[in-house]
Amino acid sequence: MAAGLLLLTLAAAAPQTGSLWFRRNVLLATVEWPRRTRLVLAGAPAVVARGETAEVSVRAEGVVPRTARLEVRGAAGRRPATLLMERTGTDTFVCEVGPLEETVEVRVRAGDGLLEGERIVVVDRPEVKAAHMIVEPPGYIGDRPVELPWTSGVFEVPVGSAVTIELEATKALASARCRVGDSLLGSDPLRGGRSASFSFEVAGDVRCEVTLTDTFGVGSAGPLSAQVRAVEDTPPTVKLAASGVGELLVPDARVPLAVEATDDYGVEALWLEQTRAGGPEGPVRSRRALWEGAARPRAAADKVLELSEAPLAPGARLTVTGAARDNCAVDGPNSGHSAPLSFRIVTAHELLSALLLRQQDLRRDLEQQVERQHELRGLAGAGPEGEAAAAQRAVADVVGLTASGYRDVLAQMLNNRLTTE
Repeated sequence: MAAGLLLLTLAAAAPQTGSLWFRRNVLLATVEWPRRTRLVLAGAPAVVARGETAEVSVRAEGVVPRTARLEVRGAAGRRPATLLMERTGTDTFVCEVGPLEETVEVRVRAGDGLLEGERIVVVDRPEVKAAHMIVEPPGYIGDRPVELPWTSGVFEVPVGSAVTIELEATKALASARCRVGDSLLGSDPLRGGRSASFSFEVAGDVRCEVTLTDTFGVGSAGPLSAQVRAVEDTPPTVKLAASGVGELLVPDARVPLAVEATDDYGVEALWLEQTRAGGPEGPVRSRRALWEGAARPRAAADKVLELSEAPLAPGARLTVTGAARDNCAVDGPNSGHSAPLSFRIVTAHELLSALLLRQQDLRRDLEQQVERQHELRGLAGAGPEGEAAAAQRAVADVVGLTASGYRDVLAQMLNNRLTTE
């Protein structure tokens, strides 16, 4: 009778409480009494990278207790770790978990409130497993792409090349991005989601940084970096040589010249540039074509300048420079020049006087070597490598140079028309 009166009183005052009392005490049902504190998850990452921390925050509703504790359970069989959460504001508790090396389950207790069943999955960050760069040079250099291995991360690439970065990741990707200077390039994952590629043109030095994001939304630890150095096409290297003439020329001399040019990718033209100074009209510049044709790594041409075609008066100067043009098609052809050869125009008498002095010097050198030769005949050589043998070789070298000097004097006389064959 008393229990019935109590049940009626509870039902009238608090219907839910009376119903719960009836179910627990009369029907003997397993029903929990309502908690005074209810915990709601305010924030926690579902996935984190291995070695990173995770922040868990919960909000208390109803009776807000003074403290809250976080239980972290990892692999089966290990005791859970219990952490004290920090209270922020009036009803929120926050705690950092980690660094995490494995997937964990978390449970929060505050007052009589309980929040459980939350799981934080730990995954490895995506990394670049392999990478290389494919360089397709401009057409004038070659049409065959070159594959460069990713070793030092510094690549030297001809200006105007098309570059493609190809990479393979350690896991499936959701996205891959490459920052090239101020531009951001995207790539759809390829071949099962583990590969990506990026293409761009090289106009100057640029830095590239590739970042990856996996299917969980976890990014790579740091960018894969590369420095691309744009290599300008250098002008051709040009050499100019004159044979059989010296620095002095008569007005009607002939000047044999040889021009040679080399270039990494191809020489297309050779020419001579002349400057005649000392006349009444001032410096006169002219250009004389020597060769032009299909690009080749080396080009050479010989030319004999006949000064009689445009005579210069004694006292004037003639400067000759060899020049060449390459086949660069990016910023226009490059031109290279040799060191200039400078000649002074003199009278026949002045040139003969200079050549006579040189012949006297050569004759004096020759006589000295003849005397030296007589002295060496009296020495007893100690074999091929003895003192006498070494001295003999030195004498022979000097005699050879003297003979070469005589030949040069004769060639100058012939080219300056001071003598005939």
